[in-house]
Amino acid sequence: MRPSAVRLLNILVPIKRTVDYAVKIRVNPDQKGVDLNVKHSMNPFDEIAVEEAVRLREKLKEEVKSIKVVTIGPSKSAETLRTALAMGADSGIHVEVPDSAPAAEPLGIAKALRAVIQREKEGVDLVILGKQAIDDDAGQTGQMLAGLLDWPQATFASKIVVDTVKKEVSVTTEIDGGLQELRCRLPLVITTDLRLNEPRYASLPNIMKAKKKPIEKLTPADLQVDLTPRLETIKVAEPPKRVGGGKVENVDQLVAKLKEAGFTAIPHSTLYGSFAVDDGMTAPSEGLTSTTTCAPMVNVAQLVLGLLPLSLRKDAQTVYDSQPILPTADPSAAPTKSIAIVGAGSGGLAILKTILDLPAETRAGWDVVLYEQRRNVGGLWLPDAPGSLPHPPELPESPVYPLLRTNTPHPTMTYPNFTYPPNTPLFPSHEYVEQYHVDYASYHGLNTYIRLNHTVTSARWRGDNVSGQWDVEVEAEHASPLAHKTVLKRSFDHLIVANGHNHYPYIPTWNGTEEWLANTLPGKPKREILHSIYYRGPEKYAGLNVVIVGAGASARDAALQVGPVANIAYQSLSEGSSPPPGAQVVPKPRISHFTGSSVVFEDGTALSDIDALILGTGYEFRVPFLKDLHVDAHTRANSTTARALTSNLRYIFPLHRHIFSLAPTHSPTALAFVGLPVLIANCPSDIAQSLFVAHAIADTSVLPSHDEMLKELVAREDALRQQGLDPYHVGHRLVGGDTESHDYQDALVEYLKDVGALPQDGKKYVEQWRRMGRRDSQLLGRAWQRIEQLGEQRRWLEGVTTEDEWAALLYRLAEWEQEWEKEHGEPVSIYA
Repeated sequence: MRPSAVRLLNILVPIKRTVDYAVKIRVNPDQKGVDLNVKHSMNPFDEIAVEEAVRLREKLKEEVKSIKVVTIGPSKSAETLRTALAMGADSGIHVEVPDSAPAAEPLGIAKALRAVIQREKEGVDLVILGKQAIDDDAGQTGQMLAGLLDWPQATFASKIVVDTVKKEVSVTTEIDGGLQELRCRLPLVITTDLRLNEPRYASLPNIMKAKKKPIEKLTPADLQVDLTPRLETIKVAEPPKRVGGGKVENVDQLVAKLKEAGFTAIPHSTLYGSFAVDDGMTAPSEGLTSTTTCAPMVNVAQLVLGLLPLSLRKDAQTVYDSQPILPTADPSAAPTKSIAIVGAGSGGLAILKTILDLPAETRAGWDVVLYEQRRNVGGLWLPDAPGSLPHPPELPESPVYPLLRTNTPHPTMTYPNFTYPPNTPLFPSHEYVEQYHVDYASYHGLNTYIRLNHTVTSARWRGDNVSGQWDVEVEAEHASPLAHKTVLKRSFDHLIVANGHNHYPYIPTWNGTEEWLANTLPGKPKREILHSIYYRGPEKYAGLNVVIVGAGASARDAALQVGPVANIAYQSLSEGSSPPPGAQVVPKPRISHFTGSSVVFEDGTALSDIDALILGTGYEFRVPFLKDLHVDAHTRANSTTARALTSNLRYIFPLHRHIFSLAPTHSPTALAFVGLPVLIANCPSDIAQSLFVAHAIADTSVLPSHDEMLKELVAREDALRQQGLDPYHVGHRLVGGDTESHDYQDALVEYLKDVGALPQDGKKYVEQWRRMGRRDSQLLGRAWQRIEQLGEQRRWLEGVTTEDEWAALLYRLAEWEQEWEKEHGEPVSIYA
């Protein structure tokens, strides 16, 4: 008689949202935990579990009835569920806990999972979960769950074979001595090891399908479980910094080094018996356990073998990888379009999101990847990595400084239909803005397409003005210092540059600076001239005589912050500019030159007691990896005569509407920039530009002819000349203020409506409340400062959640402040 077939398998995969494996962990100042305001993703071991469940379905086909994923965590954990659904799971369960709740412990999680399993009407036959989570490395949940269920368990699985006829699972597991094979009856709990499989990337169609798959919401109360931790974290500290090693020529030198480190009485015979010092490294002799006679006692073999990788480490090598980073919609077919995006700041996130928002049939088969050289998304809002600030000429990663906050109300700075969280201060500090970008990427499922710690080092166009491809080289940085450095080589149809323009400082040159710097005043710190990219706060300028150069946002903040603590602060300004209201600075004209003792200004006055200059002089438009960009600060070429795309360090030309390259060597949509305009609200502007780029890439006929686009560019430049301005000096600044910046965005979107790429809805892209918020930002800044002084932030922010509610708040605040100022006058504001 034939054995009966097992009933259709129902597989449950528990997953966890953890800090992304590529993020450098930072301990919080209070040493009670780590910084969680960083990129998160699915625990890598759980990814392996999801992948194995999907592979079992692909192998057993209809014998697997369902794959359900479950997570226990805060609201943002839902995005992790969506990732698992995009990989191939059918449905999800989210046991949601408050964002402020402490992390649950393995026993609490196991009890919650048991309750989930017990309430499943069709039962659960197989639970597959990661052997551990990379945040706490406890490695206990699977075993505890099996114990609570009284089910068999197989841990650290490196191979799984299911026999549905015998109702058995054969699991190969990793043990200290090698491998062992277990044969287990269903139902069963399995924990996965790294060698089990390599998880797939979710394809674009599957990501879109995942948005429609069901997710059941539960709470711990629904499951009648208590997730309150039983352990208290007393202190969290970083491990001591590892001391670098050195090479040794022979065993005698090694013994001497060990003695220097305090390890004495190590018999030579022990060392000689354990390995041979040679060009390579051999394994220790079997059974070696000799220890030293001094405290602390050590295992010599472990110690020596621990030192050898440091002493024998070779320089990192470069390997090459020409394989695509992301799969296409159909893995068996070549992508219909390949697009590389550079930069994961506001512009890069905007264009990636906009491309993914195109109709599925439009972007079917597109291969899209975003390269970001830093450890997380956020662009310039992502602070420097922990460590000391570099010294010139080495540049910091970011211009962000601790006191930085926005100078416009955040609702005017948002991506459309994606607000800041409730209770966000109206003029938030940089931490809020950084987290906003992290949340945007996570919420919209963008992280799948983002490659962090990947630096584009070269992009070269191979083609003509009709067709071609970009040859792109990317340097991938690995977390392990022992890992090889990897250079990826790929070709793309389209290149989108969204890496911002606040990295390469513009440093004016004056005669006499070297002589002035060499003559530090007696009893004073060494004289310095530093660009604001190195500015991290006013403290270092306390009691000094300082000149702040420029009138932009950085110079404004420096004037407001340094003025109160300096002995005296001056601000060197161009004609027509003035210090910000409330700044404790003395205005001076532009600098003419330096002498050995003095800073000399254009009006002939001189200051002989200056200790430091802070240059708030802006940034140069450089794109070092773009090999097609000709850089010449003194070029005489213009938009009609340039033979190649050109930068005079203030202006990249010729570009159609600050976006598409009109260089005679490029095809119409080969190269696009997102985020070049200056004096504009970046996130909404980036979306407007991204709509223009995405629809043009989808259908090149959306764009006018090359001649028409060039004619439009020349007309814009002529209009600036008629205003008495040099377009090649103005560059990408929208000098007409907020009106021009809003009209620019409206024009991009209206054009797409006129050509049928977007539906005619009778609405302007930039809402009236955004225009009001930017126009009255100084009024709103004064209002918010009064609210902070009164301690009434919570009262004003209570219940403000949606975009419409934030807009209404701006109107209420403006009216409230106008009424107050009619009676009391206009106060000085730090937000002005």
